[in-house]
Amino acid sequence: MKTSTQGTPPNVEPSINKPQRRAYKKRSKDQWKSMVSAYESSDLSHVAFCKQHRIAPSNLYKWRNYFAEQAPNSEFIDITEPLSVTSPSPVAQSDSAWQVELTFGRGMVLRLRTS
Repeated sequence: MKTSTQGTPPNVEPSINKPQRRAYKKRSKDQWKSMVSAYESSDLSHVAFCKQHRIAPSNLYKWRNYFAEQAPNSEFIDITEPLSVTSPSPVAQSDSAWQVELTFGRGMVLRLRTS
């Protein structure tokens, strides 16, 4: 009978008891971009896609968020009108120190003035 000094039972190869490490592939930014694009065009769930492509779900989340932050938001539509420049209305002499006045409702007013 074969004995082992590494704590494994006799007649068992030590490599069988070791947990299998995943062999992750280092990918470039362009490779991750195409991977994220493939995920978004697939009908697979996040976990299913990651299992199929042997990638960590956390990496797919990370790169998906990275590319989302880098891309300009094409869904944004600017609907504001350009500010028109008009001459200021005459201000009463007693209020001439106030520069900005904001009315918030419920009687709340914020006034900012120069010192």
